[in-house]
Amino acid sequence: MRRSGWRLSLKPHTIKDYRHMARRYLVPAFGLIRLDAIDTVDVTRFHASLVETPSTANANLQLMSSIYSRAIAWGVLDRHFTPPSRGVPRFPRRRRERFLGPRERAKLERFLDKAVERKPNERGHLSWHAVAAIRLLSMTGMRRDEILDLTWDMVDTRHRCFRLPDSKTGQKVVPVSEDALALVRECRKVWEACKHKPKPRYVVYSRVGKRIFSSSLTRTWCERVRDRIPGFEGIRLHDLRHSAASDALMAGVPLAVVGKILGHRRPETTARYAHIADPVVNDAVESMSRAIRHSARTGRRLKTKL
Repeated sequence: MRRSGWRLSLKPHTIKDYRHMARRYLVPAFGLIRLDAIDTVDVTRFHASLVETPSTANANLQLMSSIYSRAIAWGVLDRHFTPPSRGVPRFPRRRRERFLGPRERAKLERFLDKAVERKPNERGHLSWHAVAAIRLLSMTGMRRDEILDLTWDMVDTRHRCFRLPDSKTGQKVVPVSEDALALVRECRKVWEACKHKPKPRYVVYSRVGKRIFSSSLTRTWCERVRDRIPGFEGIRLHDLRHSAASDALMAGVPLAVVGKILGHRRPETTARYAHIADPVVNDAVESMSRAIRHSARTGRRLKTKL
């Protein structure tokens, strides 16, 4: 019997990734072995064989755990069966957050301005919509696919928000700034002038009027933006989201509010950005120290310029 109920809780791109992972790794390693014949030693050796790509190794272990959970739930395995993936230690997760500072943001903006002004056949040219997508990511802190999936019926200019019917964390409302809305209005003008029939559904779209492929935007960022800006080595497209959180916290926006803007379900997800505010705290401590020192020396309060 074909069982497909698990699809209801997975996004299409997640299903695609799982299928690719199973074909690439799990089937070659375990495809000819019965589920109840695989033991913990086999799984540990398989996991260790992927030590050079720890994230991939951990993802495969998670997928195996999911497969065994489904097999037990569907009665393929006894409900008392202990999955061999249980107890196999994951590789430590590497934190790769990188945040753009003010000078780096200015450098990126100058680069994008020049790239979009170049002629299509000129080296270094970037399409208008690719640049708009990158700028929306930078301004809003949204995820890549949330921007690429954004359609005109999700844009609520009256209430200054995007109403996403589906995202990584489910349905949500994303509040956006006036700057971001100004860019969306520019997108609207480009959309109204385009000659595609029917007109594209998306706010940013490919040259043929379809959704921009996620991998295509990532490749554009890596090969045609990041690698051509000195000092941007190692900055991922997703780091634009982290940078938005960084800027908000450095501006004094409370952690809970930042979590609301980014659409985090759990406070601890946002809490990992708490260290970003450390420079602000350090500056405040130094200001306090100067005030105390001034009072001790002069007997008067330190006057600050407003």
